[in-house]
Amino acid sequence: MENANNNYQLNRSNMAGGAGLLIFALILLISIPLSMVSVDAGHRGVKKRFGKVVGQALEPGLHFKLPIVETVQNVEVREQKLNLETSASSKDLQTVQSRIVVNFHPEPNRVAELYENIGLEYETRILDPAVEETVKAITAQYTAEELISKRTEVREKMETMLKARVGGNAIGVTKFNIVNFEFSHSFNEAIEAKQTAEQKALQATNELRRVEVEAQQQIETARGRAESLKLEAQAEADAVLMKAEAEAKAQEMLAKVVNRDVINLRAIEKWDGIMPRVTGEVVPFLSVDDGGAAPARPATQLTKAR
Repeated sequence: MENANNNYQLNRSNMAGGAGLLIFALILLISIPLSMVSVDAGHRGVKKRFGKVVGQALEPGLHFKLPIVETVQNVEVREQKLNLETSASSKDLQTVQSRIVVNFHPEPNRVAELYENIGLEYETRILDPAVEETVKAITAQYTAEELISKRTEVREKMETMLKARVGGNAIGVTKFNIVNFEFSHSFNEAIEAKQTAEQKALQATNELRRVEVEAQQQIETARGRAESLKLEAQAEADAVLMKAEAEAKAQEMLAKVVNRDVINLRAIEKWDGIMPRVTGEVVPFLSVDDGGAAPARPATQLTKAR
């Protein structure tokens, strides 16, 4: 009987031990999945222990945590887009409706800080008001016309200001775009009227320049004709002068020839036809000059015949 009791107690102990092992195994099987957590790609995991943020943000992948005690919140860190329409006043008090597009993302290494201080509603709580304030502040620095003519400068100023405002809250701005500026109907009409006036003024200026160019061309043409006529007249005068000089020269030469022939003729008329008699081998000759004709003496001694 005593042996039977001992066997019964032993069997009960074995059964209890087996049940304990089974319970432990079941608890272990159940707790293993509860102690594992996965962080998705493009996200960071924020670990919370009894609701308090602890440690750094978890990278994408599989991580361990304490079951029941700890939880992990996935926070997207990929680039997101914000579309916002806002109203502001320009420097010249024109109402300006602006459509803004902002590309942003939570800074991955500061996700835990962002979640602890702001939570998951950072877009409506931080980004939207910052964009509104930035657009109003920068728009007020420019006139309505300058907002159009200096659009790039305005966009750069807005982007710089917005980055400074939200950067302290662990939000990064990657791109800032002004999609459109819209003004009041009266302002649009005034701009259109001004553009029309400028176009007419430009057209009148171009017409004036055309007239000036044509007038200058006519002046140059007249000047060229006058110069041409002047050259023609000068050429004709030079030709007449050359002709007169040639005729005078010819008359002078003719006069000299005539005078010489007349003088010779007078000398011949006065000659008595008797040749002088001389001794020697030199033949006498007559020399005629302007003063009259006279026998010339030869180079050798001449002796008249007796």
